[in-house]
Amino acid sequence: MSSTQWKPLTEFMTFLGHEGICRVENTEKGKFINWIDISPETLRKRDANLKRERLEKGEADREHRLIQERIEKARQEALEKQLNEAEAHTSTDVQSTEDNI
Repeated sequence: MSSTQWKPLTEFMTFLGHEGICRVENTEKGKFINWIDISPETLRKRDANLKRERLEKGEADREHRLIQERIEKARQEALEKQLNEAEAHTSTDVQSTEDNI
């Protein structure tokens, strides 16, 4: 480090953190650095993964919405069937009462 502008290694690590080249964590045991890979290939892979995840999430949302619509349609059909049966039963009772009169 004697031939660079940074005398202590800590200053160099701080510089790398400020530039976004590394992630610097200051813990009880000392400073730790993690390199942030910003190469074009890595960024392309990350973008492709994010796009794929969004598509999968969109498909899952569509499937969930379709299932909910089918459930609601089945409920409506069951309710209509019950109403039709009740009307048929009521009209049968009215006809049998009229026949008795």
